[in-house]
Amino acid sequence: MIFGQALAAGSSSESASISVPLLVVAAAVGVAWVLLLAALVAWRRPHRIESRPASQDLPPITPAVAGLACDDFELSAELPPATLLDLAARPRRPSRGSRAGQDDLPCPPDPIR
Repeated sequence: MIFGQALAAGSSSESASISVPLLVVAAAVGVAWVLLLAALVAWRRPHRIESRPASQDLPPITPAVAGLACDDFELSAELPPATLLDLAARPRRPSRGSRAGQDDLPCPPDPIR
């Protein structure tokens, strides 16, 4: 009841008029906000993924990524040793500016084409 009385007391013919310039500015700000939102949505949209023919070949996934995907993205105790074994099993290549046999780096797996 108090809220209704406050509304009735605050509304008069002088204060009930709407300022046209203020309405135009509010509409312009609203349109700018919608355009900015549409631009952000279009910019953040992921690119279309091109599908490949079906096959039984799996891409080369490290044990850490496979473990995270299979265990609902929770780290388990098996992931660090599996990652170390995977890195140790990869062929090695010399790093830039190093001498033969020093500072060799593991080679990344070949990407699927």
